[in-house]
Amino acid sequence: MRPVIGLCRFSFVGRGDWVAWRGHDGDDALRAETASMLYDEARLTRRFWTFENLLLASLKAQTCPDWHLIVLTSDVMPQRWLDRLRDICASDPRITVEISSLNDVNTAMLPTVAEVEKTIGNTDGRTVQFRIDDDDCLSNVYVERLQAVTAAFSEFKAFSFTMPKGLVATFYDDQPPQAYELELPFHSVGTAALLPPRRAGDSTIFSFGHFGIGKRWHAVADYGPPGFFAVKMTDHDSAQITADAGGKHAAISWDALEARLATNFPFIDLPGLRKALAAG
Repeated sequence: MRPVIGLCRFSFVGRGDWVAWRGHDGDDALRAETASMLYDEARLTRRFWTFENLLLASLKAQTCPDWHLIVLTSDVMPQRWLDRLRDICASDPRITVEISSLNDVNTAMLPTVAEVEKTIGNTDGRTVQFRIDDDDCLSNVYVERLQAVTAAFSEFKAFSFTMPKGLVATFYDDQPPQAYELELPFHSVGTAALLPPRRAGDSTIFSFGHFGIGKRWHAVADYGPPGFFAVKMTDHDSAQITADAGGKHAAISWDALEARLATNFPFIDLPGLRKALAAG
């Protein structure tokens, strides 16, 4: 069975999906501006809550425990928060923290991916990688279903994987909290791939846009149970979600959300989530 490695950006100051960094290498002014926003005390308090209670809780609840997680952050994160991140991640040997001075997600991740591959006995430089952020979480059957696809596609040079059905909760400063259902293939949460053989280790899952990755190789879309639960807050670098009739997000009640979370996200404390994030 091929190792499954998750790559997570935790308030990383650098080029990734952030709109402000498109077309930029990241000069000192942009890096300082990004750090000031990312490391705001209130924001980090919320992010650590979601990291522990959503992402890590979802991984520890997996029906298949054969996963590894690399958590990338920047060396300019305030020291007490870096210490806290290390302490949290030290509780599970499957989690590796990479603290980088680099400005690019892919470049910063590559050496750590190679090291984790070596540690877990992978010798051909090819792992199944999935992308995840610190405020998202995965269905408790995600790794099991990804591993089943990996076994079925073991002879392929490359493949991509998505669980398109998901659930979303929004916590914006200027509107009440709202819950949604979403069905969107290759949504960023949990998009995965077995990448082609790398040229001297030059690629990670973040080397490819998540919506485009399903068109590169053989693609599997698992329309079984919801694959992810994501939260969106005011401090996100993306357009606000609204319940307009033409949007991809279908508004549902909080009671409906709680019912849909019960089977595959039993670790989520919905009242606790609302209490922790609604003020943000």
